[in-house]
Amino acid sequence: MFSSSKNQLTMEFLDEEIHLETQIASFLVDRQAQQLTANTIEYYRKMLHLFRQFCQSQQVQHLIEIKANTIRG
Repeated sequence: MFSSSKNQLTMEFLDEEIHLETQIASFLVDRQAQQLTANTIEYYRKMLHLFRQFCQSQQVQHLIEIKANTIRG
């Protein structure tokens, strides 16, 4: 899964069938590790909460399940 290319690493991470909750938590931890401001992380947390609620309403549990039609809803 690890590679020298940041974009490649991101795509490999997104392609894995990891539960949405785990990916969201990992994203937030990564942003904290990048030392983003508390306000930025809180903004991400709020937006991802809304995204998670939307996904739950669509019975989506993994990012790999999201298709264009899911978002267009």
